Amino acid sequence: MHSDILCTATSVEVGGGPVIALDRCKPWLHVNAVGSDLPGKTELPLAFLQDSFVCPDFLTQAKVEGECQQLSAQQIGPSIVEVAQSAQCYLPEQKHQSVFDSTGWALGDWFVMELVLEKAREFGLGELVALECLSEEPRNPYEFLTELGVDDDCCDSELSAALL
Repeated sequence: MHSDILCTATSVEVGGGPVIALDRCKPWLHVNAVGSDLPGKTELPLAFLQDSFVCPDFLTQAKVEGECQQLSAQQIGPSIVEVAQSAQCYLPEQKHQSVFDSTGWALGDWFVMELVLEKAREFGLGELVALECLSEEPRNPYEFLTELGVDDDCCDSELSAALL
């Protein structure tokens, strides 16, 4: 592969990944992994992740449904917020393989939902439907797992089973 930057945005099925072989890429390849965010869905090969500086957007969420679900806590780097706040500290990582594990911020989704609901009410459109497992904390869509007794540091299979 001759790319310096690769963006993945697939909808691979559970267990269907990886979607690309990255065994012959540039040593400084950066991957923005944005697709297939669900327990058991992954896009990147484990060996590539293990050899890379992996930076999630929201660690709790990325460990459940992002590429980070394939890694141990020790193999996961700082969040994108930490990297942005201390950019100079991470400049050496530019010479190495890196992955941004983007699972999406639930806060952004919540904000857009509120805006759409406000406009729907204003124009008298749509029908309000109650949803199950609506989190009170928009930055943590898995907050309800705590109420179910699922430990945040449990293994992936236990967490996946709790979600299913």
